[in-house]
Amino acid sequence: MPKNRRLAALPVLGLSLIISMFGLAIPVVRGAAPGLHFSPDALKSRVSSMVGERYRTTSANRLKKTRKTIQTVFKEAGWEVEVRPFSIAGVDGTNIVARRLGRANPERTWIMGAHYDTARGTPGADDNASGIAGILEAARLLSRHSFRDTVELVAWDLEESLHGGSEHMAGAARRAGTKIQCAVSLEMIGFRRIEPGSQRFPDRLLELFPDIARWSSVRQHRGDFIAAIGDPGARGVLSAIDAAGKRSGLPVVTIEATGRAQEVRHLLRSDHASFWAEGYPGVMITDTANFRNPNYHKASDTIETLDFEFAAAVMNAVTEVLLQQAGGGSE
Repeated sequence: MPKNRRLAALPVLGLSLIISMFGLAIPVVRGAAPGLHFSPDALKSRVSSMVGERYRTTSANRLKKTRKTIQTVFKEAGWEVEVRPFSIAGVDGTNIVARRLGRANPERTWIMGAHYDTARGTPGADDNASGIAGILEAARLLSRHSFRDTVELVAWDLEESLHGGSEHMAGAARRAGTKIQCAVSLEMIGFRRIEPGSQRFPDRLLELFPDIARWSSVRQHRGDFIAAIGDPGARGVLSAIDAAGKRSGLPVVTIEATGRAQEVRHLLRSDHASFWAEGYPGVMITDTANFRNPNYHKASDTIETLDFEFAAAVMNAVTEVLLQQAGGGSE
């Protein structure tokens, strides 16, 4: 997750807020559909296989190895796999797309993705091996399902370089007239803190929306929730994630960007913003990065700091929503 995002291509937006309030219990890790159950141990194993700096200039070999791992997992899970090299601003990258064509509406596409590169100098366990681990396990667990609409699981490159991979993908989709229903970006899903005072928010966000400040204050500013941030076109997805969280006991905060999001630039800090810029619905799923995780973009972003029960609960909820929205069913 880079610290800033270019805003010129985005419409003037603002925010409306929906908050789901829960107690402080550990999220229940359970699947919502037959065969859909994310294992904390499996997610930990996935993160372990790729943790380590994955930056385009200083660790190109590890980045290449990670690409191969992603391709292998996608193929072994039985998905159609496409490797998409690209160049943006003179920098080369590679997106990896796993696709399952819709049985009824193949022209309608749902995307769930995560970036696999890291910032320089960090092993990137939370940012963003956690998100990629979720995508890889989703490929395995969803392999037994068919879908009404087309589903793509994507590993984006160069997110730490101005969202290069997602920007290229969203732009190419717009030029081709692809009917993307929603693009969900998993941006750091493995860090949870339950102690009081462990959660912060962007100052501008609290200024514009004091409801968030009051809600957090009531809960003693605990960093034990997952945030889902989307535009108005993704309202249905946000509502479904909210409902999935309630069913599983996962604390969820959903934020719908409507009128002044440019005033809160932190809401644009992931690959979903590339799809917003092209007029597509998009959602970021995040543990709020540096507003909770003190290891953000540091050498201390290691696997030992992650909470895989939390990550599994997040993936159960979000993947359940993907399954519902894309019309998934067991084969």
